[in-house]
Amino acid sequence: MADDASETFGGGVRNYLGALGFILPLVGLEELIRSYVSEQSALPHWVSIVLIVAGLPIYVAPAAWKKFRGVRQTADSPPLGYLRGEDSELGGAIRDMVWCSAWGKWYTAQSLANSAPKPVNEQFIMGTATSIVLDALTDGRLEVRGRKPGQMDFEPIPQTHWRSTGLHMVRDDRTLWKMILVPRGVAEIHPDGKVVGRDQSAVQRTDQLAAYDSLIVNARQFEKLWPLKHKDIDAKRKALLKKAKKAGADPAEIAKLARD
Repeated sequence: MADDASETFGGGVRNYLGALGFILPLVGLEELIRSYVSEQSALPHWVSIVLIVAGLPIYVAPAAWKKFRGVRQTADSPPLGYLRGEDSELGGAIRDMVWCSAWGKWYTAQSLANSAPKPVNEQFIMGTATSIVLDALTDGRLEVRGRKPGQMDFEPIPQTHWRSTGLHMVRDDRTLWKMILVPRGVAEIHPDGKVVGRDQSAVQRTDQLAAYDSLIVNARQFEKLWPLKHKDIDAKRKALLKKAKKAGADPAEIAKLARD
């Protein structure tokens, strides 16, 4: 609550300074023009000039402070492990979780050890990842925010919305993998990515989520759940890679999963 109050007070001060910084130069400029056009002005020339000179820094001060504060907060924060920005698209985060997180590399190593000498089934691994991410969404450990077309702001999506909607990863020529939303219950996923659901109530709720043109997660919250490194999980991964090597798994795949 204190943070909310601080932000409200700070926002009011920034708005006040922005308005004051806009009005002062405007008044000064208007008086200068009036004095040159009609040789009549309510203010001396030097006062008009002072209003312009003093008002411009006041006008830009809130934006400069916001930028400085943002840079300072970013500098104080530790670097992210594998996601690329403070906010990440949900589908991209799941894909990178499979490829880069301690959990993703451990689970892939386990699949490799069990399937060797055959390659891993990445579709199966992506499906497992979407399942555990969906569990985190429905129990409130992970929050997703959505942006509707034509809007700039993102709004939180209640966790109850995910009880009717599932996540599914499909292959994509541009990003290799992309996420689609599927209604829970019986649903058919066509090769072109079109989804046909049987439960109409789930279909309607999924269509509401699909109306958002972007679904994002906080990268730090996401990486806290599935970090880049984890001592115990990384140790298990290395043991599984030894097993995979003995089973004749692809050396290039082993080398990729062995990277810390």
